[in-house]
Amino acid sequence: MPESQSQEFRSYRLTLGAIVFGLTGLAVLWLASSVAVSLWAHPRAGGTGPEPPAGRFSGRADDIDGLVRCQHHLEALFDDLNGTFARLTAPPNSATQIRQDFAENWPVRWRAAGEDCRFAELRDRGLGAPYDRLAWIHQTLQEVHRDYAALLERYIAHHEPRVNDVRRALETSRKLLDQRRAPHDARPG
Repeated sequence: MPESQSQEFRSYRLTLGAIVFGLTGLAVLWLASSVAVSLWAHPRAGGTGPEPPAGRFSGRADDIDGLVRCQHHLEALFDDLNGTFARLTAPPNSATQIRQDFAENWPVRWRAAGEDCRFAELRDRGLGAPYDRLAWIHQTLQEVHRDYAALLERYIAHHEPRVNDVRRALETSRKLLDQRRAPHDARPG
C-alpha cells in the first residue's frame, strides 16, 4: 500500500483499533467482575463462604435441621391455604378481609420461605431427593395458591351473599324457636 493511502486511512484504523481495544477491555472487566461476584458475593452451596443467617438453610445436604425448618415453613403455608375456606364459613370473619390476607400476606410468607430455604438457588443442585421434594412442594404451593385465589373470588362473588342469607335465616329461626320455647320452659311441670 502506498504511503499516501496508508496515511489516508490511518485515523480510521486508529479509531477502529481503539473501539476493539475498548470492547475487549470491557469484556475482560465484565468477566473478572462476574467471577469475583460468584466467588465472594454468592458462594456455591457447600463452599467455604460465610454461614447463612440463623433460620436460613445452609445449602448443605447434611443440614437436617435446616431441612426440617423448611418442612415446617411449607406445612404452615399448606395449612393456611387449606384453612382459608374454613375461615370463610366462620361467622365473625369478613370475606373481604380474608381475601386481602390471602392475596397479600400469604405470598409474602411464601417468598420468605423460599428465600430462607434457598429453593430458587439450590433446586436440582445435588442436595438429594428430600431437598428437591421440598423445592417442588414450594413451587406447587404457589400454583395451588393461584387456583385457590380464583376459587375465593368466585366464592365471594357468587356464594357469599347466599351463605350470609342462609346464616341470617338460621339465626332468625333460632331466635324465634327460643322465644317459643321460653314460655313453654317457664311453665311449672
